[in-house]
Amino acid sequence: MLGGLVTELGGILSHGAVVAREYGLPSIVGVDNVTLYFKTGDKVLLNSTKGTIEKIVEEEEGVDLEKINNS
Repeated sequence: MLGGLVTELGGILSHGAVVAREYGLPSIVGVDNVTLYFKTGDKVLLNSTKGTIEKIVEEEEGVDLEKINNS
């Protein structure tokens, strides 16, 4: 199950963006080098309205968020 989509390639008419729209998923497309920052199993917070992706880093005493902005 996925809750959103982020791609390195493509634009608003790319296959990924169209599929995300059809399923009502938030998406950000064309994020340069996004696969350098994330790996399989990472938890992220995606805000497609603002165009931000935040990696959620779980620690023993709480949650720390590392922001990666799509600018």
